[in-house]
Amino acid sequence: MNFENILNKQEQEFSPADKEMLVCLDDLNGKFKERGIKNWVVGGWAVDGLRGKLSRGHHDIDYLVPEADEERLRSVLEDDGFDISTGWTDDKNQFHEYKHKIVANKSNVDIDFVFVSFDPGAGMVNIKSYPDFVFPERYLGNLEVVVDSGNDKKYTYNIVGPELLLILKADDKREM
Repeated sequence: MNFENILNKQEQEFSPADKEMLVCLDDLNGKFKERGIKNWVVGGWAVDGLRGKLSRGHHDIDYLVPEADEERLRSVLEDDGFDISTGWTDDKNQFHEYKHKIVANKSNVDIDFVFVSFDPGAGMVNIKSYPDFVFPERYLGNLEVVVDSGNDKKYTYNIVGPELLLILKADDKREM
């Protein structure tokens, strides 16, 4: 599939789950702005944000958030009724704590918040879950996108810059 085909791919119908996620993205965008929490959506919702329309169904939302904003992030999520998980239980009923992320859930909307750290002197960013993955801060971008749901409602949220999105999605085997 070439670049032109990706951009012009037929728009998908929004499922009830996708609509819920889109409302959540828009709602959190406003709350994060109010609290001064920097955030960037990555993954499939970022691709759809660049396109301005839904290209496929989604099962979750993925964010990058500065680790310095973790407490404010938790406060916003708790105030908004999200359940926050700091780990998972395996088949042997042993709890494993997430490293460098939290997972939030509300009304069947699952969101992964992965923490990043900044090296201001070097202008570089590190995704904490991947210590060897360092990239220029400018790759985070400053893009607020608008997705049209088809019902005259527009939803806005922030996404990573296209350079970082391409790097992160390059190994994704799912169809874009």
